[in-house]
Amino acid sequence: MSNQMLKIGLGSTVALAIAAGSAFAADEVVDVEAQFRLAIALLETSPVNFTPGTGSVDYTDVANINNTVDFVTLGTDGGLTAVGRLSSSLTAGAPGEVSMTGDPSTSVDISCTSAGMALSDGLVTLLDFVEARISVDATGAGDPYAAPDSVCAGVGVTPFPFTLDAGGLGIVTIGGRVNPVANMPSGIYTTANTGSGGVPITLRVVYTP
Repeated sequence: MSNQMLKIGLGSTVALAIAAGSAFAADEVVDVEAQFRLAIALLETSPVNFTPGTGSVDYTDVANINNTVDFVTLGTDGGLTAVGRLSSSLTAGAPGEVSMTGDPSTSVDISCTSAGMALSDGLVTLLDFVEARISVDATGAGDPYAAPDSVCAGVGVTPFPFTLDAGGLGIVTIGGRVNPVANMPSGIYTTANTGSGGVPITLRVVYTP
């Protein structure tokens, strides 16, 4: 009888201990948070065009053209200059223009291709597009060539910082330099001729980390 009573007594002791332990349980409310923001959208509203309309860049002594002294530049403000054996009645081209849309008043980093771009005549001749440069603001005003615009250093390399305006908008204007080559034929040269070696510029815009 005493053994049976002892077993019952121990069982009661364990039950009491469990009940007493539950008195120390506590609840805590944990918050959950996630930030959402509008993805950046880019739209090319104008390609880079050195010779808009019926304009052209003319050349002489084609056999001796040397791209270190013979070239044409286009500022992000549209200013056009042909030097050396090149000349043009044009004083202005049409810089490229890309509109940006994103979160209002948010910082972004902008970078662009620095090498490997080429204009093709659709046959076999390629002209290098070098010294690509950008200017960024809310109006697309741009800068004269070699003024305080930003020279492209490569996609994702040394990005240009910019803050989108209160409407989440900004405009990138694009200029650069085209190098002719000796014995080049007359014609329209464009990066759009990708099947014959044309390589366009790449522009990248990302939110600042």
